[in-house]
Amino acid sequence: MKEASKIENKSDVFFVNLTTETVTPSVDSRKNKKKNYIYFGKDNLFPNYLIDLADNCSIHRALLETKSKFISGEGFTFEGEDSQVKAAEKFLESLDKDFLKKTATDKSYFNGFYWQSKFERGGNVAYLRNIDFSYVRSGKMNENGDIEKYYFTPDWAFATKKSTFKPEDAIYEPKPIASWYSSDRALAKKRGELMEGKTYSPGNLY
Repeated sequence: MKEASKIENKSDVFFVNLTTETVTPSVDSRKNKKKNYIYFGKDNLFPNYLIDLADNCSIHRALLETKSKFISGEGFTFEGEDSQVKAAEKFLESLDKDFLKKTATDKSYFNGFYWQSKFERGGNVAYLRNIDFSYVRSGKMNENGDIEKYYFTPDWAFATKKSTFKPEDAIYEPKPIASWYSSDRALAKKRGELMEGKTYSPGNLY
């Protein structure tokens, strides 16, 4: 009877906690007065955290890839006069073949993307390319609320901890890139201009 009692009292019901604490990126320029850029997350590595989530969960990654395909859709379509459409299609041929795919992937992972452009003397766009979203941080707003610069480095985990860079580490030093709103034409000429594509979110300055 004791053995039977033990079997009857043994529960085969398991409880799985599906709720976890989520941390939204903290954007605070006041705590980083020595930095020209805005931290994305408390450690400035929130994009890396999002990448790690995808790299360590095949289901999550598959969902992001599906989302990316929906964003890409059937590609670019142009409307307007025939001459305008032909010019746009010709320019599209000059872009990297994975331009749209990379843009859609960034939008899927980070809810945003960055396009870097350079202009010819006549004002036409010389080239346009997608910049890995995780490599970019926003500069600080000016008195008009505009962001005139962004900062680029391929390794923010390394760069965030540094205040000075040795010659051999110069590639990791955050480099400024002018925004489309920038009045710094010398910088725009040197490194091009960066356009940010983010979904509007009330209360988020950056």
